Amino acid sequence: MAVAVTSTSWAIAKVPPFRNLTIDQLSSQFGADDFVIALSVYLREAMPTSSIRPNTLDRFNAYRQVTLTLPPNRYLSNQKRTNRIRTTPAVPARGRKRESIGQFDVALVIEDRVAYRTGVGFAGMFNLHCLILNE
Repeated sequence: MAVAVTSTSWAIAKVPPFRNLTIDQLSSQFGADDFVIALSVYLREAMPTSSIRPNTLDRFNAYRQVTLTLPPNRYLSNQKRTNRIRTTPAVPARGRKRESIGQFDVALVIEDRVAYRTGVGFAGMFNLHCLILNE
């Protein structure tokens, strides 16, 4: 029996594999430059009455991926769709293995459907990075 997916849902690991990361580690290992600035802007807009103010002394947990289950696109298929937003830390060279740079996926998520449909460019959207915040 098929279950109709009518909205977007997400799944994430119960335990973050990267724990207690500093802002410098987020930048150097994951390439998340300007993280504190971006987080500050997001918190100010999402929770204007909150007193949470991130700074460079804070520590963060990071996850490898967020899996999004999307509703079917009637133009493509009746099946649900799944997208993964992933992150990979930088790994230094060791022995014969070459180094790899840190990477993270970015997803543009429609936050305000009306602004998105009537706007121009990225109106009504925000960036979702796979770098997930403290629990």
